[in-house]
Amino acid sequence: MSESNICTTVNYNTKKINNIVKEVCKIKEKLNNQCSFTIDNTSDTPEPSGRYSLENNTIAIGFNSGIKKQKKCGISIGSNAGSETQGENSIAIGSNAGNNIQRENSVAIGNQAGYDLQDNNSIAIGNQSGKNEQGSLTISIGYQAGYDIQKENSIAIGNCSGQMNQDTNSIAIGNCSGQNN
Repeated sequence: MSESNICTTVNYNTKKINNIVKEVCKIKEKLNNQCSFTIDNTSDTPEPSGRYSLENNTIAIGFNSGIKKQKKCGISIGSNAGSETQGENSIAIGSNAGNNIQRENSVAIGNQAGYDLQDNNSIAIGNQSGKNEQGSLTISIGYQAGYDIQKENSIAIGNCSGQMNQDTNSIAIGNCSGQNN
């Protein structure tokens, strides 16, 4: 594909998305601003993202994003982001971020961040940060920080910090700190 074809495709897709957004805004006004918005890059229609149980004021952009039980005010952007049960006011950005059960008021940003069971009020930022069973009120920032079983009220900051079985009420700051608790 030549450079001019790429630019034409990008411009065409941008125009197409702008038209979709305009239509969604018109519908939103008619529905008293109770609206959800989905975009999927696999077809001309907004499916399959947001296919099942999409609640009010949600955004799902990407293949299979927000596909099942996306609760109100949830945002999922990326392939499979927030795809299986995303709680109210939660944000999943990145491929497979918040993929399987992301509970209320949680944030997952990065590839597979908060991937499987991210509990309430938790934050996972970085590739595979908080990937498996991130407890409530936890923070993990960095590559594989809080990767596997980060328990409640814990903080892991730094690559691989608190990586395996970080205990309740603990803090691990620095590269590989508290890696195998």
